Amino acid sequence: MTRRLQETEFPNDVQSTLSLLEDQGGEYQNLKEDIRNAAMHGETLL
Repeated sequence: MTRRLQETEFPNDVQSTLSLLEDQGGEYQNLKEDIRNAAMHGETLL
């Protein structure tokens, strides 16, 4: 995710930049939730 953010070309207007960052933040939150769920499932299997 960090590399993706570093490689992103940001728009020249504030609203578009905020929208882009919010979208990427949402994707990051979904990824964190998926990792937490996988970890909890792994603990259950053990």
